[in-house]
Amino acid sequence: AGEGHLYLDGAEVKTLAGVVSPKGFPATLAFGAGAYLAEVRISSIQRYSGAPRAASGRGGTYLSELAPVRAVQAWAKLGNDCRIAGDGTKTPLVLGGWVYGKGLGTHAAAELVYELGGRWAACAALIGISDLAQGNGSVVFQFFGDGRKLHDSGLFTKERKPEAVRVDVTGVKQLMIRVLDFDDGISGDHANLADAVLLAPGAEA
Repeated sequence: AGEGHLYLDGAEVKTLAGVVSPKGFPATLAFGAGAYLAEVRISSIQRYSGAPRAASGRGGTYLSELAPVRAVQAWAKLGNDCRIAGDGTKTPLVLGGWVYGKGLGTHAAAELVYELGGRWAACAALIGISDLAQGNGSVVFQFFGDGRKLHDSGLFTKERKPEAVRVDVTGVKQLMIRVLDFDDGISGDHANLADAVLLAPGAEA
């Protein structure tokens, strides 16, 4: 036991108190404090490298590395490569028991707009409700290209497993991602888009 540090893709995410040594896996890592305390169960040090992927990121650009022209949401602020937290605490993106180093953490109702300039072939992401969300969240992910709906995920709750989506954005100048609250309030509506990436024509999926 003692103090530890968690690194994702080489970047420190959060200083952790009371983390057991790697010899002690499985381990529980704690993030945040008070009402925002969350725990992630890690079964082995190799688990991150085997996580499900929406795309490799090769031949593309992660959305978290771009500045949106519009980013509004009903609670807190957009998290780039981290989950959103109301007190500004930077905690990782966790979906389906896996920790992701790249992606977007947002909260319904949200509207995220990116200028693509017609250069990209697809937008890929692993979507779902954050494992760290409290309560029973319910969200719908929608993707629009130049005002035209390209994809509707249908209802996601914490019981629905994260899903990989690949949306054709060929020729699209402006991409808008909406996260809807399903008209039942926004409690627990923490929506993650892990590995959210724009892929160039011919890029590896």
